[in-house]
Amino acid sequence: MNPHAFNRFQRLLALAYLLIFFALSLLVFPKRKVIVFGGAPIVKFGRWSSALKSIEYDSVSLVPSVYSINSKDQFDYIWLDLVPKFFGPLRARKILAPGIAYLWVIRNARVICSPVGGISFFGWFGLENLEFYILKMKSIKIVTVTGGGDAYMLGSIHDPSLRIGLQASYPERARMHVQVEKSVRRSEKYSDLFIASQMALDGFARNDFVTPHMGAVNHQDRGIDFKKLPKEYSDSIKILHAPNHKHFKGTSFIQDVIEKLCSEGHKIDFLLLEGLENSELMKKLAEIDIAIDQVIMPGYSNFAIEALSLGIPTIANLGGPEFRQVMGRYSFLDECPLISSTPETLYKTLSVLIKDQELRDSIGAKSREFARCRHSYRSWQNLWAYFEENDFDGKVISSTPNASFIYQKA
Repeated sequence: MNPHAFNRFQRLLALAYLLIFFALSLLVFPKRKVIVFGGAPIVKFGRWSSALKSIEYDSVSLVPSVYSINSKDQFDYIWLDLVPKFFGPLRARKILAPGIAYLWVIRNARVICSPVGGISFFGWFGLENLEFYILKMKSIKIVTVTGGGDAYMLGSIHDPSLRIGLQASYPERARMHVQVEKSVRRSEKYSDLFIASQMALDGFARNDFVTPHMGAVNHQDRGIDFKKLPKEYSDSIKILHAPNHKHFKGTSFIQDVIEKLCSEGHKIDFLLLEGLENSELMKKLAEIDIAIDQVIMPGYSNFAIEALSLGIPTIANLGGPEFRQVMGRYSFLDECPLISSTPETLYKTLSVLIKDQELRDSIGAKSREFARCRHSYRSWQNLWAYFEENDFDGKVISSTPNASFIYQKA
């Protein structure tokens, strides 16, 4: 069989697979009880589900697989977990897993929260319209929260440095601008609630809830609370940077600045950690003096939230005037104690922090309080309750200019 014929054969098999599970989904009677977080193995989905379960919401995280930096116990299920073993050997169950997982969602979900493209079964085959049609037909609420590569339309990014960094990190995405934009527009059209978060300024037509970040950290799970951690001070300053993608985090610029500071006689113990499992990373974080999140991409990541919650002075690029203005006016960025820095200002920023322990301690205390108010499980529970109260209606939620007040209950 020639390669072209084989590809045609594969496409026919995929089409048959889709038709079978589409037909089965029409026969499923929905219970509409469960909140399902999934579509991609993003750690915030597992944490959001865990936060809601802790206050007796019927919530699960369901993901295709697990990234190497995460552990399986951070999620409730992977797709394969839902396939009974009587279906045969592992290979057969892996083939059936996407379809059976989707039927489980159709049967049980009342709300799904996922990246752009939906829960990512039909969407994997470029058939988001069909997936959204089924979800709407079953009266399942759709909450879309952009994740990154699922939604970043590189041709619409304002900052050329960010576009260069993202292209270097996601070279295939630079060649898929049209496809990604189509997927974003479908999600914007069909989602009940659409949240673009810190990506909102770069080509999105819709953003129903303005926030620089929606991540949450459960400190009690790790035996960590918001109280000041005992720290042994020494002449050597420990600085940690843990990029998942070096280019849009600005890792090379960070390394250059560290080398320059060391050459001037500063005693710096610099930890560049990649691919470390999350629980191990948290242990390393608890031991350091300064964390550096990212200096190219505007905003801050889950890594920064974890550092803030531990009272670690943390550096990130909080963006230019446009980003800061909208996130200050319509959200809580003005309260954020992150030390904003770019490649051009990082040397000065670190020089000041390294020399001033009292300043680091002061910023650390503010960081813990900020994480408690804006990024704890309690703050996420309050936020989700707000979405529930408004029936996940993006039109209603977006009509409140600044909904940050809902976090204050935390």
